[in-house]
Formats: sequence, structure tokens, C-alpha cells
Amino acid sequence: MHGAASIGHRLDVLLEEAGVRLLFLPKYSPELNPCELVFSQMKRHMYCNRGDEQFWVEMAKGLATVTRENVEGYYRKCILHPLRER
Repeated sequence: MHGAASIGHRLDVLLEEAGVRLLFLPKYSPELNPCELVFSQMKRHMYCNRGDEQFWVEMAKGLATVTRENVEGYYRKCILHPLRER
């Protein structure tokens, strides 16, 4: 919680009420971060389909290839990864 002890308990209560379980990543573990998989998919699309548009437009096109199913799969992959501490 980035050392914010003053809000730690309140955050725990809010997360519990929302049914959210907070999982901390080990240090230096991008393979457990679903965002890295999203970025990888975007970069792969941009590499294979680079057009003449401005870079931000090409990035948006890459992001548009990421579906809800992709994101859910990335979360499952990261949560079930063998390096994750249980």
C-alpha cells in the first residue's frame, strides 16, 4: 500500500466490502502483471500492422485489439502462475 499506513485499514474494509482480494506482486515480476501482457499484445499488433497514422493512433488501434476475454485470460494466467506465492 505504498507505505500509506494511515489509510491501510480503511482500504482493507472497502476492498472487503466490494469483494476484492488484494494480491501483492513479488518485486521485479512483470510476468505476473496482466498489464504487461496487454502491452505485449498492443506492441505485437503495432509491429505487424504499422500504418502511416500518428503513433498515438496506431497505439489506439493496438489497444482496440485487446478484448475483455483477453484481459480475463491474462488475469487468470498471472494469478495461476507458478511463481505467485499463495
